[in-house]
Parts: sequence; C-alpha cells; structure tokens
Amino acid sequence: NICYVKYIKDIILVGPKNMDYQIIPIEKLKPDPAQPRRYIDQEALNEMAISIKNEGLINPIEVDKNFVIVTGELRWRASKIAGLKEVPVKVLENISLKERFIRQVQENTHQNTMAPLDTAMALDKIRKTFLSSAAELKTKEGHGGFRHGEKGVEKLHKLLGIPESTISEYLDLLRETGELKEALKDPKFSRTKVVVIKEAPEKYREKLRHIVATQKSIPRDTVRHIATALRRADRYEEDE
Repeated sequence: NICYVKYIKDIILVGPKNMDYQIIPIEKLKPDPAQPRRYIDQEALNEMAISIKNEGLINPIEVDKNFVIVTGELRWRASKIAGLKEVPVKVLENISLKERFIRQVQENTHQNTMAPLDTAMALDKIRKTFLSSAAELKTKEGHGGFRHGEKGVEKLHKLLGIPESTISEYLDLLRETGELKEALKDPKFSRTKVVVIKEAPEKYREKLRHIVATQKSIPRDTVRHIATALRRADRYEEDE
C-alpha cells in the first residue's frame, strides 16, 4: 500500500508532529560560510551518500529561519549525491551566532570531521567567551600550556563532554608554527603525534617536529619510540 509506506517513511524521517520537523526541497538549503570545519572528506561523503541512498536520511538537518544549515551540512551534501530531492529539517528560529557555532563544534568534534588545527581554533574561540577579561585570558594561557581545571578548559569539558586533557592538548596545538602547523590543517593528520613529541628532550624536539610534519604517514608509536630513544641517549650522555 503506497499510502502506508509513505506514512511509515514520514514517521522515520520526520518523527512525531510535535517535534516541528519539516520536509523541505533540498535545493532550498544553504551551507553556512562561517562553519568551523574547513575541509570535507569526499571519500567519507560518498560513503555516507551510499548509506543514505540505501537507508534514507534518518537524522534531520538543523537550519535557521533563512534555511542556512546549522548542523548536518555533511548529511545535506551526501543527500544531494544520493539523489534526494527533499530532506527532513528542523528550523531553529531564534538561534544566536554563539549558539550556532557551539552546535557546529559539538557536531564536528563528536563526529571527528575537523582538522586538528580547525578544532583547536574552534575550541579556543568558545573558551574565550568564558573568560571575563583580557587580563584573565593572558593569565590563563601563561607560558606552560593550557592546564586542567582552568576556567575555560573546565567549562569546555562540561559543555562538549570532551576530557579536559584532550581539550588542553588541542589548545596547545595553537602554539605550533611553521611546517608542523601546516600539517595540522590536514584532517587526516593525527594530533596525538604532536603530543608525543614532548616526550623527547627539548633540544631534539624541533628536529622531531620536522620529521613528523614532513613524513605524515609515520605512526604515532614510531614517534614515541624515537622520543624514548632520544631521551635515553640524552641520559646516557649525561651519565658519561
């Protein structure tokens, strides 16, 4: 029965009527130019399109009153590839710019769709809204990295559910420069390799940064082994 099938499809895609979901022509939606994610993985997008083509779009796309996408841009793009003409949307009528940005960062971080540097910049932008003055901002940053328990880091943890240690590691990426900072713009580049560099003695870290930045396929464990070997070599020289 065609009507019954359409009814079931509406239940799956739109949900209960009181949730204010609508079915909107896909071409009516527009991407947000201020979206914190700068890079789109085309391969992952094509895989998502196959899933949507087979299963349909289950989660609605959030848009503002002008149909600019708040969250769900990747689902929207994948739906276009899948050939959908209409998509379910939830209209957020009065969302502020701050709320919009936070929702976008939440989605991107939980789905791991942003480059490490983009994630660091986005977290820092939100963190700064928690600090009351320029003096407090400078004090909190200091010279030794972003520590656990600091007001901005702690509130980011409560807001996003990301461990404080992970937030601190992301924020510390903002201190990187040169070729390593460029490497961090790649979503496929593992930020944890940068964290491991700090296990090496200070005098070797710049060289290790160069290796990590230029040999992007090098595994994190290999970087850790190098850092450990350098630490042992440094200790051996001191004993001599």
